[in-house]
Formats: sequence, structure tokens, C-alpha cells
Amino acid sequence: FFFFVFSFFFFFFFFLSLFMSISSQTQPVLATSSQGLYRKEDEPVLPKFSGYLLKQGVKGLSRSWKKRWFVADPELNNMRYFRKPPTSERASDIDSQALGVIELDALTDLRIREASAYTFDLVTPGRTYNMQAETEKSFQRWTSDLMAVFVRNQKRREALAANSADPRLLNDSQRIALIQEQQLTIARLQRRVACLERLVQVHAELSSLLDDQLQASLPSNPSPYAVDHSR
Repeated sequence: FFFFVFSFFFFFFFFLSLFMSISSQTQPVLATSSQGLYRKEDEPVLPKFSGYLLKQGVKGLSRSWKKRWFVADPELNNMRYFRKPPTSERASDIDSQALGVIELDALTDLRIREASAYTFDLVTPGRTYNMQAETEKSFQRWTSDLMAVFVRNQKRREALAANSADPRLLNDSQRIALIQEQQLTIARLQRRVACLERLVQVHAELSSLLDDQLQASLPSNPSPYAVDHSR
């Protein structure tokens, strides 16, 4: 009995943590995600950059550091990570091989850890990603490139705030970018709802399984010491 109760709560909290991890990590990737959003004509194009980094897990046993291959795309404003470098350049293959994605336009801060060597944090509303480079050269390259993307996105937000007071100041490309950003937000919410629905379904299945196991564990024959009240 206690084994089944323990299993029930174990799987429940496992799927709950999985849902929270999916909600914060694997946001849906759209080809138009913030591409050209509030972009000025004189704004420099930031190149892609990639390489190995150590990423710390969310919590529990997964708090260990794992080596992952990261590909940051400033134009798509995201940073995918893989177990190893992708074997194909096709977008569909890259998406299928990616373990997760960090939305760079969601960054609220980039913190350098002074106490730990070559370590920095990428802060988003849903999660803080703890990262570590293997060498000082790699650390300097990653932090400087990511800071350039962060500063660029900050300027774009300031441009949006300046123009939002009068929608007539937005050009057609900016209006399209705003619509695409809203579509991305809706897709994120739909993914979270789907994960939550799956969590509820798994909870119901585990509850049914637990009830069946409890029924099966009850004795089918009456006890010889039971009192017969019909006499």
C-alpha cells in the first residue's frame, strides 16, 4: 500500500516538475520570432555565434552541470542548445535535434558571477540559466556577444515605447513584427496549456491505477474472525 502511495506522489511531482521545466525552457520557435523587430535601417547586423558551454540543471538531481553545444542567432533572437553540434543545416533538422531554446528577447539581465570562474547567468522571467565557459577566451566571447544582443534588444524596446504613444509612428514592418510577437506569445500559452492538460490526464491515470491496486490488495475472502450478524 505504502509503495503505491509513494509511487503515486513520485510520478505526480515528476510530471509537475517536467511541466514547469517545459514551460520555462522549450518555448516554441518561430522563424519570425522578433526578426527585424523595431529594427532601424542603420542598426548593425549581429552574426551568429556558437560553441560549447556548461549549463546547470533546474533543481534536484538535475542541478548538475552538463556540457551542451549552443547556437545563438541574434536575428531570430534565440539561443538553441544541443548535446553535440547539429549534423544538418536545415531548420527542421535543427529544431528536431535541439534540446531547448532560450529566447534572447526575453532576457532581463546578464549577470557575471565574480565568485565562480567563467560563470554567468542569463535571467529571464521564467528562469535563470546558469552558464559556465571552459576557458577565459570562451567566457569573454560569449559574454560580449550576448551583451551586444541584450543592449540591442533594450534599444528596440525603447524605440517601441517611444512610438507606442502614437501608433501612426509605426511603419508597416513594425506593425507586422508586433503581430508576429503576439502570435508567438499565443503559441507559448497554447503549449503551456497543452502540457497542463497532459499533466491532469496523467494524474487521473495514476489515480485510477492506484485505486485498482488498492482494490486488488484487499482480501477477497472474509476473515474467519468476522462476526456474522445475520444469526
